Parts: sequence; structure tokens; C-alpha cells
Amino acid sequence: MEFTRHMHPTIEICKKCGGTGTDYEYHIHDILRQEPTEVQCAVCDGSGRVYVSKITHITVEPFKNKS
Repeated sequence: MEFTRHMHPTIEICKKCGGTGTDYEYHIHDILRQEPTEVQCAVCDGSGRVYVSKITHITVEPFKNKS
């Protein structure tokens, strides 16, 4: 038997930027990462928050003991 569960969309903190809305990039030759460049987070578009909707697929099977 299979079920599909749809969860209502929720607003959560962006996991990429930690809710700040900014991310840091480094020049390709900056091996020690000493001079970061602050850029807008590409995931949340700078808001720090994202909508998350979830769909869960559940499969229920009987347990068959082989003894």
C-alpha cells in the first residue's frame, strides 16, 4: 500500500546563507581565502528566507518472517 503526503509550504531560514541573505565568494587565486567578496545569496535572492514544500511517499508492506 502506498501513500503520498503533501505538507503545506512553510517559510524557513535559508540553509546556504544562514538567514543573512549574503554569501561569500573568493577569487580563484585566493588559496588562503583571505579576501572574500560579499554577494547576494543565489538560493534566497537576498531575503534570507525560503518557501519549503514537502511531498512524502510512504510504502507499507507486510512483514514476512522466514522461519
